[in-house]
Order: sequence, then C-alpha cells, then structure tokens
Amino acid sequence: MIIIGITGSIASGKSSLVCLLKRRGIVVFDADKSVHHLINNEAFALIANSFPSAIDGSKVNRKKLGEIVFADEKSLEILENILHPLVRKELHHAIKQAYLRRHDMILLDIPLLFENHLHRFCHHVILADILPYLQKRRLIKIRKLSVEIYQAIIDKQMKLSDKRKLADKRIFMNLEYGKNKRQAIALRQKIAKARYKTGFRSIYH
Repeated sequence: MIIIGITGSIASGKSSLVCLLKRRGIVVFDADKSVHHLINNEAFALIANSFPSAIDGSKVNRKKLGEIVFADEKSLEILENILHPLVRKELHHAIKQAYLRRHDMILLDIPLLFENHLHRFCHHVILADILPYLQKRRLIKIRKLSVEIYQAIIDKQMKLSDKRKLADKRIFMNLEYGKNKRQAIALRQKIAKARYKTGFRSIYH
C-alpha cells in the first residue's frame, strides 16, 4: 500500500486538490475533519476546561478558539497537546483499516504534515502550492480574515519555501479547474505505477 502525504499552507488550494484525487479513487484521511469531530466529542471536556470562553452552550466555538490560540503561543501549545495525540490515534486507525481492506493507496490530508514530522511515514509527499499574493487575497478578501489573524496564521506555519524543499511533488493550484483536474489525473496515474513491498506502517515510532 502506498501512503501519500498531501499538505500546503492555508488557502493554498489543498482541499480542491484532495477532492480531485479522491474522485480518482484514493482513500483519504482528513486531519481537519478529524479535529472538527474531536473538539466536540473526545476532546470537548479538556478544551472546555482549558478554554471556557470558547464554549457556546454544549459546543466549542471554533472561531473564538482560533482567535485565542493564534494570539497566544502558550494557548496554542495547550490545544495541540490536547488534540495531537487524539488525531494521531485516528490517523493510525485509518492507515491500518486501508491496509487491511487492501486499498492500493491512502492519502493523508494533513496541513501540518511537515511541522508534526508525519511526512516520514509517507512514500510520497505532495505540496499544494500557491503564489503568496493569491493566498493573502483568498484569506483576507474571500475568507474575511483580518490582516492580524492572517499574519498570525502564516507565522505559525512552516514557510512555503521550506515545504517546497521537502516535498516530492508540487502542484500549483492557482490554475483554472480544467488544468488542476488534468494535474490530479496525471499524478494519480504516476503514483499508481509505483510498487512498494512495505506493509502497514505504525505511526507510533
């Protein structure tokens, strides 16, 4: 089974690339989706205890939580210590299930793939790339983030230039849909030709 890591900075077009690859028949583990599930389930009690101002009734207000952690390094560390072990556990389970079900590959959709050193469990790492000015426009004009929050998010992530050095393949997602689709199809075919004898990889090393 081939393990593919896919990453990119915020608003880089990673989600669009993942969607295109998923349509090519690749099983996907979505780290963001996992986090969204965990914060209002297994991690809720710990988050409520650590960030009571981010709780609305019986739910975590993700916007409020984001404002808190991106404004304070210590708060971000606390949240990561809560979530990362739980996400890693779900990731481990997803890889194991894909292997047992004899899928030929699994795609790990993880924004902080390099930052959390999870790329070392992948056979291939794909970077969804974007021009910086387009990234900023998407975040500020389309997603309506303030300049301060935009900069805080960018500062917390590894520089794109460093990610480019670590990735096996870069896909620019600032093209029109048709070209992005053709890139995804070509990438799927190229990866499918690779053959690995490695089996299930534990991520608890």
